[in-house]
Amino acid sequence: MQHKFASAIWGAVFYLCVGGATDALGQADDLNACQDQGNPDNAIQGCGRIIDSKYANNALRYGALVNRCLAYMNEGRDADAVRDCTAAIKLNPGGGEAFFNRGLTYTKMRDIDRALPDFDMTITLMPEFSQGYFNRGVAYDLKKDYVHAIQDYDNAIRLMPADGEAIANRGADLTILGDLERGIADSSLAISLNPENGVAYQNRCHARALRGDGIAAIPDCDRSVELNHDSRSALDGRGYAYLRAGDTARAIGDFTEVLESNPNAEESLFMRAVAYAALGKRELAKAGFANARMLNSGIDAEMAMVHIVAPAGL
Repeated sequence: MQHKFASAIWGAVFYLCVGGATDALGQADDLNACQDQGNPDNAIQGCGRIIDSKYANNALRYGALVNRCLAYMNEGRDADAVRDCTAAIKLNPGGGEAFFNRGLTYTKMRDIDRALPDFDMTITLMPEFSQGYFNRGVAYDLKKDYVHAIQDYDNAIRLMPADGEAIANRGADLTILGDLERGIADSSLAISLNPENGVAYQNRCHARALRGDGIAAIPDCDRSVELNHDSRSALDGRGYAYLRAGDTARAIGDFTEVLESNPNAEESLFMRAVAYAALGKRELAKAGFANARMLNSGIDAEMAMVHIVAPAGL
């Protein structure tokens, strides 16, 4: 089953300051623009003027490169982001912010083998920066290395005990590894810290359904869908809970909605086929299983791990 993980939506902003000379040189607007990540276009332009200016020393250029790297990432210009962060690292190899923002960019690009060493350097250079651990945990999750991910979330929580995103992600990983009670406890704690945490509701929904409490899971699933209304994984999770609760008609409705936007969602195809089979619709079930297996030859074994099994002969 797919799990939902929270990930960083912000990078490390380097705050620029040159004291009283700023106003005398008329550069205050550029400095402010370069730090304004709420307006990436403006940040890119402001940082660019600092980088190209004659008045900027290496510290200012480093900060401007770090901030423009982040702005480029937020604009979807990942190659430009990597280029700027790499230039910042060459200018100041001891600056953790550049490694962190480049690691975020590589994670966004799903280039995890490059992201992990950058987060390693971030943690080495900024050992009290909780987001270094958090985002290395996210990278490990993307590699399905849940044991190392949990270790990083533990450290992020140690540094920031009220980090609901790290707690929610740790709960998801514990659930994946079969520790359902601790997974549910983490999801519940994350929800208490932030009642709008749709990721935590989704993961508690899944853990309860996996435990066999499909009916008890459904209110969490409903809340997850409300908070993640455009998320296919939230609908998929609720469909799974309905299926575990024996409500095949509602399960089919959720899986069908997922498949309308993503016809190749093999887990939804497989689970809808199980629901069709339970209703005696064997031809629809047979077609669904065939499509799911064509997309993923190992789907039967994967779904058996969450107690979803195709009937004999299908």
